[in-house]
Amino acid sequence: MTILGLILALLIIAYAWSWVWQSGRPHTGPAEAPAAPRVTGTTILLCHRMAKRQSRATLGAGWATARAGLVQGHADDIGYRTYAQVLQVSRWNVIYLLLRISRSWPVAAKFSVLHGLPIPRLTLFNREARREAKREDWDMIELLDFADDAAALRFVQSAAAAALAQDARAHTSRSQAVAMITTRAFLRGAIAPDAAVTLFCLRARPVLGRDGMLDYWLDRHRPYVQGLEPILGYAWYDQLIARGAEGLSAPAAALDNAPGAPWDGVANIGYSHMRDVVRGLWDLRVQTTNMRLVYDETRFIDLSRSSLMLGNVRTVVRAGPTL
Repeated sequence: MTILGLILALLIIAYAWSWVWQSGRPHTGPAEAPAAPRVTGTTILLCHRMAKRQSRATLGAGWATARAGLVQGHADDIGYRTYAQVLQVSRWNVIYLLLRISRSWPVAAKFSVLHGLPIPRLTLFNREARREAKREDWDMIELLDFADDAAALRFVQSAAAAALAQDARAHTSRSQAVAMITTRAFLRGAIAPDAAVTLFCLRARPVLGRDGMLDYWLDRHRPYVQGLEPILGYAWYDQLIARGAEGLSAPAAALDNAPGAPWDGVANIGYSHMRDVVRGLWDLRVQTTNMRLVYDETRFIDLSRSSLMLGNVRTVVRAGPTL
């Protein structure tokens, strides 16, 4: 598998080098400037790694269903606007493997050289780094959308939050709760069951730091991604900014059973259905555009310390305005 991955990575590098050599950034966006992002509320991400004794079938048909019922039963106490479950696809899924390979160390190292930036660390032979990456290979992520920080704070301090945390400890080997500022970049349709979602948990390049990473991500990368929507065809694009250590983050961390290193942000990009993502496999223009995104991502993201999830939305529950 390692040899196959390296071969595919080298092919991707060669393809990407061909693009970098021949052209600059594409001009594919609409004539008007992309709309400015707007803060739409607060999101609590509840990330879970299933216990070893659980299979994917047990997770999907068993605990995930019971979990949605538990959340609905505490709806009044939780106070969410929208609740959604995203379940990771098979880790042998071709699309997922291509996404992982496109952001692998050889690709990141090549693009870093082109940007004149330090080459990211190679984690292949670093046991602790591999262990940390595995811990962040989530099986299910729940998104709880709130109107504001006050509503989210009431939740994390409630008996309902304690009940959800206790339930997670009984069914998972690891859980992590992260409080995020929800920044809307693009929306064509509300999140719905069977939608395909990529959740890219980001950490900044050390050379930039958190503030520099966020400035680039929000001010330069966001309009670039928005301009590529006619090619990529995504249905929504949210930039979730992780809170600092104060305020909401500390109470949310109390819901963890095995906290990890903090993220700086999460890119939430959704498609109406997984078939929309599959179509992109056969579209050279889409594949070229995806490599352009990776090329830009290496400017501000430490890919070796970031994690990527590709999943399907299993459950959506709305108690107010939609996402």
